[in-house]
Amino acid sequence: MQPTVESQARTKRMVWLLGLLLFAAVVGGGFHIIQLRKEVRESAAALTTVRGDLVAARQAAETAAGVQREADAKARAAETARAEAEAQSKHADAARADFDAKLKAADAARAELQARLKTTEAAQAGLEAKVKAAEAARAEAEAKVNAAEAAKADAEAKLKSVTEKQQ
Repeated sequence: MQPTVESQARTKRMVWLLGLLLFAAVVGGGFHIIQLRKEVRESAAALTTVRGDLVAARQAAETAAGVQREADAKARAAETARAEAEAQSKHADAARADFDAKLKAADAARAELQARLKTTEAAQAGLEAKVKAAEAARAEAEAKVNAAEAAKADAEAKLKSVTEKQQ
């Protein structure tokens, strides 16, 4: 059985349509492949950028960790300085208490000498020497008290400075 002219024409049209369809599929696939390659290149470029950003972020994190370690060391040093300042302040307070006691003792000795001075004229010359010695001891004690107060003020200033640095 021979195909008719009509059926041959239909077959040719069908072959042409299938060929065009195949050609369109190949062209569309080619465009799709080109688009995919472009996306792959963009993704590779983006990946390189992200890797660079990651390296920069790691370096920043390491730097921040170093800064944190330095800040911790400074905080420990400040705490040590504060503790030393407190110890010096306590020592100055103890020295002042000691000097105050010596001052009171010197005042008591002076009072005793003055009482003896009133009771006897014959011992006046000896008592005056003792009074002068007591006054010198008082002046020395007052000088030591003043020095202790200055040391205490210095220690308090250091303590205040350390406290302000910590804040």
